[in-house]
Amino acid sequence: MKLEGVKRITVSVQTDKKDLPEYEDDQDELYIPTIAGAGNEFGVHCHIKQGPFTSPNPQDEVGVLVKLDGVYTGGRIIRLDKHRREDMTCDVDGIYDFQRCVGTVLKPFTFAQLATDDKPTKDLKLEAIKNLGEIRIELKRGRRIAAALPLMHGVKYQSAIKDSISEKALKGRAMSQKASVGQAIPCGPQTTVKMGYPYGRKPLATFTFKYRSRRDLQIQGIIRRSPSPTPLEARDPDTLTAEEARELVRRIRRREDKFVKVEREDAKRPPPPSVDDDDDSDDDEVMIESEAHRRKRHRVAADAEVEVIDLT
Repeated sequence: MKLEGVKRITVSVQTDKKDLPEYEDDQDELYIPTIAGAGNEFGVHCHIKQGPFTSPNPQDEVGVLVKLDGVYTGGRIIRLDKHRREDMTCDVDGIYDFQRCVGTVLKPFTFAQLATDDKPTKDLKLEAIKNLGEIRIELKRGRRIAAALPLMHGVKYQSAIKDSISEKALKGRAMSQKASVGQAIPCGPQTTVKMGYPYGRKPLATFTFKYRSRRDLQIQGIIRRSPSPTPLEARDPDTLTAEEARELVRRIRRREDKFVKVEREDAKRPPPPSVDDDDDSDDDEVMIESEAHRRKRHRVAADAEVEVIDLT
């Protein structure tokens, strides 16, 4: 992702060190497709071409700060040097922390499933709802005001959404994932520095990515839905692979077996009883069958006398 006027800086969200594809909507907002679950960690990669941030003060630095769903997670420092002639890069892959029994650990950024409930929204913080589904990277220019020290404690990060969020709070937005951090992984020692901001705290540049699952992006119309595959039966036989041809043969055989089975069942059924039009032995009574019971109804000749009983 590049910004107008800051073309020397590129920021991207990566998985397995590969940039995720980026999609724009009609509001010029940038979306990235994500996959939630264990093993789907992501990181932020920043690339600065040589030139834009050279500084005469050797203590000047650029901080690459990352926020997940509006919550600050820390960042990395890029040292500036007026004699630097090569490009500068920085990767933020998670939150560093120090554990007494383990040492320095990294809690990698990851995506997790977003659970919803039907609770009222009055207890939710507006900021948590506003920035949900968002990764924001800020570049700030500052100055080192103290020597680097070994990392002894990291950022106490807490996800904007702990367990679940009210369905009403989403207001119809297609959103099924949230950003989080994974299990701590032991890593090498890290250092931390204290920075001042003589140039002001306003970011030099801000990059915002809105993350959604691929299905969410399809629901929102950001990316097209995958077209339904053409049935094998409707395909040109010359275009079928060997496996597709075998599957087509299996389907045809299943249909034929089913058809033969139906024919055999029909053959086993006894023929319906025939009625002899010349047989008048049943002229006096007709059988009427219902689900509950059978009863006999006597036929009454048209010229027979009908006896009426007065029950009053």
